[in-house]
Amino acid sequence: MKVIAKVSKWIGLRVIAVFALYFLVSFIIYRVPASSDVEFIEGKVLYQLTESESSNRRMFEELLMQNRILRLEGNTVWYISSDDHARLWPEDPITMYKKGYTIAVKLKTRKLLFGGYSDAEVVSFHRVNEKPTVWK
Repeated sequence: MKVIAKVSKWIGLRVIAVFALYFLVSFIIYRVPASSDVEFIEGKVLYQLTESESSNRRMFEELLMQNRILRLEGNTVWYISSDDHARLWPEDPITMYKKGYTIAVKLKTRKLLFGGYSDAEVVSFHRVNEKPTVWK
């Protein structure tokens, strides 16, 4: 029994060390800014009902940092806080389509040292009277 307890403890410590190392490396890659220059991005929100993108960044942002994906027309994927995400999805996108409105947003972000952009902050948003782009 003592051997099993020692092996379990050894494996458990290794697993915890791997997760801690993953978090540390991901934090450095996805949070260290290249400079203090702030960039502003504007666009209309694209509503994807089922997210199928699977990446290391998505796992870090959604599972560890509790951020959500935001897609804008003509832009890449942005990560925003869950509170900001809830403000940009005031109701079901299908209902928004039937009512004929979408949301335009202005984001504030920074370039990262290892490429890409940091998590974005919603500066402002407003309702636009046109049908949103919605897909599964």
